[in-house]
Amino acid sequence: MRAGRPVGVLSRSDILVHAREEVRYVKPAESYRKAEPATADGERLDSGFQVESVDRTQVSDAMTPGVFAVSPDISAAEVVRELLAFKVHRLFVVDGDGVLVGVISTFDVLRHLKPDEC
Repeated sequence: MRAGRPVGVLSRSDILVHAREEVRYVKPAESYRKAEPATADGERLDSGFQVESVDRTQVSDAMTPGVFAVSPDISAAEVVRELLAFKVHRLFVVDGDGVLVGVISTFDVLRHLKPDEC
């Protein structure tokens, strides 16, 4: 966010897409090949383990740079239309200055439905 204004979204889907792009593993150290593998604390590791390289990707490189936003006074019906139109599960709620004041999700909408409305 810049001055309270959302600049992007990092969703579960974004993380999954990024994670599937490339997984790198550290090459096993010589000591692991010769001795039983263990952590620095002495915890034994199962055979066949791999140490994954730490991903240093910045959030800004993996996030969706667009933000779908609505105003706080929008109707619930319009929220549903927006969620469906944008094919998203969350909408940001921003005030007149574009400052984030909340988030509304599909679960929020579902939680407020009455059983006889379904």
